[in-house]
Amino acid sequence: MSITIGKGGKLAENVIVGAGLSGLVAAINLAREGRDVIVLEREARIGGSPLYNPSPQGTPVDAKALETYTGIDISPVLSPFAGKTVVYGDEIDTDVDSISAKLLERGPRSSSLDSYLYEIARSCGVKFEFKHPFYSQDDIAELPPDTIIATGLYFEGFDSTRVPYLVSFHYVARKTIGGVKAEEAHSTTEKGEWKETDEEVENPQATERGITSGEHKTSEGDVPAHVTIYHDYFTSDYAYTTSINGIVFAHLFQRKPIGKDSLYAFQEAIYKHEGLEFENWTHFTFPVPAAKISNPKIFAGDKILAGSLSGCIEPYMFFGIHGALVSGKIAAMAVFDRALALREFELATSSYRGAFALKKIENLLPHAIKKYSLSFAFSRVIKIEKIARAVLRSIPGWKNCEKNLSSNMQENFNP
Repeated sequence: MSITIGKGGKLAENVIVGAGLSGLVAAINLAREGRDVIVLEREARIGGSPLYNPSPQGTPVDAKALETYTGIDISPVLSPFAGKTVVYGDEIDTDVDSISAKLLERGPRSSSLDSYLYEIARSCGVKFEFKHPFYSQDDIAELPPDTIIATGLYFEGFDSTRVPYLVSFHYVARKTIGGVKAEEAHSTTEKGEWKETDEEVENPQATERGITSGEHKTSEGDVPAHVTIYHDYFTSDYAYTTSINGIVFAHLFQRKPIGKDSLYAFQEAIYKHEGLEFENWTHFTFPVPAAKISNPKIFAGDKILAGSLSGCIEPYMFFGIHGALVSGKIAAMAVFDRALALREFELATSSYRGAFALKKIENLLPHAIKKYSLSFAFSRVIKIEKIARAVLRSIPGWKNCEKNLSSNMQENFNP
């Protein structure tokens, strides 16, 4: 298969499928090595799936260590935030600083991490072709050796590379605050219109309380940068609300189908604890690389995997941003040295098995025990320095950045 850049007929030296976080980091690193790079993206624009993005996302991150490892400083798009956890109705203030958590935006807007990386990639000479999906194993097989496959949470990417997955079920809703125009906070089609998705669900609680469309308990100025996590009967995983850059976002998900009663219970919870009301909810499904304890892998034949597709994701809470960024760097390494990349990937995903097993055990616990253990963990355990450090080191790619930063500091100390 001849991969060309635009209409010039020039063969690209390196091909990357997917313009998500890992694909963009890989592209930037390869371009800085003087390689000719093209990124093929299925959507019509940067920013990932319009089902999910734009969305504010919280993640543990040490920006300096990450920059030392990936060569990219993402601190301009990171924001501090207030954190709270609601465990079966009990509110617990969460010490987000203990796990170095920051907030960022994903999606197509100029304020997102995606757009930030995209502009860096373009400045490095990376070429992009949009509306270029890959659907089958034959499509992937025809790509050149050492093509980096970073297709994110799309079923076609998992099926075409034979990566096992679970189906996750989601409800999301968003609204805008602070004068942000609604169209600026939504994913768009080429024509600039909101792209409708599988299902929208009206909020029955609004009618029951006599709240009219667009009327909310919380005023526009009352939603600072925040993340509130909910553990409750309505999900076997968790749910959350979050806000940044004028977007307020709510997300309910779990690894099995979600009933409407669960959605309504979540709506009641966010109204009770935060005064937030959302008009419509969109339902969709995603594949997640948590089907097997052996899910993580960096190679699929002569192709290189990166990001969520590679399993560089934490399978308990599904923290994936840090792992995506680090795995993008590792994928670029693999183009030059597969053995080195494999060692780095194994280090990056070394905590996967433990987190996978922990989630399996938690799923067997009755709610009463889960409530006690989660309350104790969020109110006390996370404040213990050694525990907080262990949590951080379980994040995919954290150990790589930590090791690399330590080596660089040692070299600077002993010139």
